[in-house]
Amino acid sequence: MTDLIIVQGDEEYRVFSNPGTTYLYRIGSGKIVGRECLLINNSNRLSEIAENIRDEYSEWIHSFNAIFQKHRFVHDDLSLFFVSDLSCKRTEIFDTFNIVCNCILIEEILRDVDIDHLILFNSSASFRRAIYSVFPVAKKTNHNPINNTNLMFRRFLSNVRFLSEIAVVGVLNLLTRDSIKEDISKSGRYFFSIYPKMTASNGIDSKYGDLVGIEDKYAVSIVSDGMHQHATIRRYLRWKKSLPKQSYALVDSFIRPSDCLKGIYNYLRLFLFSRGLVATNYKFRRIDISGYIKDEIGQSVSRINRLILLGGVFDRFCQFHQPKEFVYYLHEYALGRMISWVLASKHPRVLKIGFQHGPASWRKLLYFLAPTELASANSPFLERVPIPDQIMAEDQESKLLYEYSGYRNVQVMEKVGRLEYLDKVNVSKHSRLILIAPGLHDGLAMMRFMRARIELKEDEFVVKPHPLANNLYLSEFSDLSNLEVSFRPIFELLSIAGIIFVTYSSVGVEAYQLGLKVYVINIPGRVNETPLISRDGVSISKQIQILE
Repeated sequence: MTDLIIVQGDEEYRVFSNPGTTYLYRIGSGKIVGRECLLINNSNRLSEIAENIRDEYSEWIHSFNAIFQKHRFVHDDLSLFFVSDLSCKRTEIFDTFNIVCNCILIEEILRDVDIDHLILFNSSASFRRAIYSVFPVAKKTNHNPINNTNLMFRRFLSNVRFLSEIAVVGVLNLLTRDSIKEDISKSGRYFFSIYPKMTASNGIDSKYGDLVGIEDKYAVSIVSDGMHQHATIRRYLRWKKSLPKQSYALVDSFIRPSDCLKGIYNYLRLFLFSRGLVATNYKFRRIDISGYIKDEIGQSVSRINRLILLGGVFDRFCQFHQPKEFVYYLHEYALGRMISWVLASKHPRVLKIGFQHGPASWRKLLYFLAPTELASANSPFLERVPIPDQIMAEDQESKLLYEYSGYRNVQVMEKVGRLEYLDKVNVSKHSRLILIAPGLHDGLAMMRFMRARIELKEDEFVVKPHPLANNLYLSEFSDLSNLEVSFRPIFELLSIAGIIFVTYSSVGVEAYQLGLKVYVINIPGRVNETPLISRDGVSISKQIQILE
């Protein structure tokens, strides 16, 4: 009897012993005890597979444009596929591509092995469907299955909440005539920002830094799409009151009460149209990823409805302020593509400048368009994805990546605003203090990886939790006397640390630029999107060590 155990998540599971051979594959830091297993994970090969199939997968995703149009997902001159999370390939919130890569790797390693029994721990229905298509004849056993039965209902409630908040903001604008009371002085150049999420304590957007001149203005949204940032009415009023009036123009001032009604209509229309999309099964390289794709479609419908609404608000903002240049990050995301579409179709004379917002990687699908996908800065956008006229890239490697993907007029910034804080760092390369910087979703897995080293008590450790993560997992490590949890600014921590441990966090890239020793942890079964790992799955420098 030959078994294959696949364990997902970060828990430990006990199984009975088995006289035959047992292969083990991990997606996360979970463990199996009670049986001798042959671990078949291979992070280097997983990275290679991700890059090898990236373009093919992007092309396959792009084929959904025709399906979206067939089901009438069109608004004016825009195919709504292009402003969907599905089109943007959001690997940070969807497991689809990561699971595809893992299935291909498992199938490749066990190509000449007959698996009699497939044993899954902590698997979702979507994963079970995918892996069953790889091992169709094996006996299946599931332990601790995950069922997201309330996901659709939660999305519905989220949309009700968003549209209700839009209605209240619209009424408040009507009563106060907000847009009329705004400073009517025009600026030639506007910088898009989400307030206050992206605003530092000095009132400057942390991405742009001192690129914003005295004569420039910020075009900010507090509401945004309700997903990048959620503002209750109380928060909205408080944050709006704190806006610096002279340099900040509020996009949300152009929300109208009728926008809520349009939002309700569009949500119902798109929901009905999407029923045909989710009724179809989807396979990539014979791997049935229907569950994952349907989840992406469901999330996309929620966001698309909001973006149509915000597109109208943004159009009114531009009519009033008449910018000559518009600089915006998130242009690779659905929100940024909405901005590209509105400017190109409604305000074609405005120069659209896309701004890279963080480190890029040849394994991060968000940055890639399909090889045959026609990117365009001009409407219509039924067959072409809306993009900026120009791109401001952070470095030469990012420039190459953008150009490979079809973006035009890509320029490397002379100074990267979000990295200006590095000038404040006083490097202490000989410090024994070790900084742990988890990413948004891997804090628990990373800390469990680090526990054994911390318990040696040979060094002092500081963990800087991701500011947007659910950090309740840290209570598990409260017994470690030489571990400090710190929320101090990252420049202070980089000044006192000599070694940095990361997975994919941008802190690792910045520590590398400072000349510090960096350890990159590969979480089992996770495609690591850090640019510190080169295209062949190894470190880009001797200064960087990769740990499994």
